[in-house]
Amino acid sequence: MSNEISATTESRPANDLDKLTSLFNEEIYVRTDANSIPASKFKIFDDLIEFYKSAGKIDEAKRKIEEYLSEHEDSISARYLLGILSLERGEISDSGLLKNLLESFKVASKWAIIEHITDQILKYGDQRLALKYKAEALEKLKRIKNLKSY
Repeated sequence: MSNEISATTESRPANDLDKLTSLFNEEIYVRTDANSIPASKFKIFDDLIEFYKSAGKIDEAKRKIEEYLSEHEDSISARYLLGILSLERGEISDSGLLKNLLESFKVASKWAIIEHITDQILKYGDQRLALKYKAEALEKLKRIKNLKSY
């Protein structure tokens, strides 16, 4: 019985990272791009980020995402996850990923997604780029009056 418990315990960390593998496999299978991704998908991404933060597995998740992104440069999920995790760690090296995502969604006129991404970025401080995209998104969504003074 104790062998079963230790086997289960040993396999647990892999299962945590399997959530990313599953997400990435789905993205490949569905061929998700800026035009086809639903805004609700970002709630799943945010939940994953919170899961890895609370489990103390940001570094492991970040390595897995970087590995995937090296093979799939256009991955929306990997660029978003890595960009937000980098902000969480105070690293700005991956902020270009978020800028590229925002630009992709701007071209696709996905203003609600832009608003969501900029809200997430602004949780980590005032960033002019995020404010610029948020203002444009709110204007396009006819909600400019909701723009807070940052």
